[in-house]
Amino acid sequence: MIIKNPQLIINNNIKVLKRKLKLNLNIEYFKKNNFNKYNIIHAHDVLSLIGIHHNNIVLTLHGYFAKESLNYNDYTEKDAKKIYDYSLNIERKAIKKAKKIIAVDTRIKNYLINEFNYPENNIEVIFNFVDTDKFVPISEEKIKKLRKRYNIPEKAFVILVPRRYVNKNGVLYAARAFKKIKNKNFYYIFSGRGPLKNKLLEILNNSNNAIVLEGVNHEEIVKYYQISDVVLIPSITTKEGIEEATSLSMLEGMSCEKIVVCSNIGGMKEVIKENETGFLIKQKNEENIIKILEYIYENYNKLKNIRKNARKYVIRNHGYIEYTRKIVKIYEEILNR
Repeated sequence: MIIKNPQLIINNNIKVLKRKLKLNLNIEYFKKNNFNKYNIIHAHDVLSLIGIHHNNIVLTLHGYFAKESLNYNDYTEKDAKKIYDYSLNIERKAIKKAKKIIAVDTRIKNYLINEFNYPENNIEVIFNFVDTDKFVPISEEKIKKLRKRYNIPEKAFVILVPRRYVNKNGVLYAARAFKKIKNKNFYYIFSGRGPLKNKLLEILNNSNNAIVLEGVNHEEIVKYYQISDVVLIPSITTKEGIEEATSLSMLEGMSCEKIVVCSNIGGMKEVIKENETGFLIKQKNEENIIKILEYIYENYNKLKNIRKNARKYVIRNHGYIEYTRKIVKIYEEILNR
């Protein structure tokens, strides 16, 4: 038998093995630690939880582990099924171990019930939180100084896309929309990392009014929010059924008093109140992106209330103090059982 392109087969097998090895290394790390001295273990992903043995485990579920495992490499259909099945087994075991699960949006709650038959009365929907003392608006003078430091035109209308460069984040739709906008006052900043970076660069084709940053750390990213005029979250529903939950980027932008534009999906449509705390657009729609950005540009000074409302809303509903109160209540419930 003649095997066509044996090197491709080898490369694909290596991708699968690397992914499984990475998952196993994470699991083994948590298995080696003794957590019995703690009254409650609160995990924020299934991968850490699967290696932990404890009676009181709380899990905050931020997404769809098995489905999202396919987002970070270009697998063949056959290899994608291997990775998905392997990851789903991890997800299922981890979810079964949790005494209480916090879902960061209603869709994830329904996913737990429908996919894993997890008891509804053990699920709490609590949206993500943001540090409202760190992500704050700054004066025009400070914005000018920061723009100068980052070599961004002082008078530019800056659109920030703070997204990992993966399919579910819809960054390619944003890039294609940006290329179609003729207004040269617009300036685009992508901040993230991921397999779609080269495609982003290809679409933007060395545009002199766009930059694609690689992995800006959390301490630095706040400054990019502060110097922007609009924060765009163009996420999409992937073919695997992945949707953005309560986007932290959305909340961070709102906390900095920026106009936030999000796709009308997942947890984002549960947070953004149209024309009150931000704007919602159709997903996978470049024309919608163009239309809303041009509208905001032409009416920016009239939209001050939206910026103010966004920060007030986040402080009231997504600040870390309010979030902590909700978490403590769950801990007390578990300990008093």
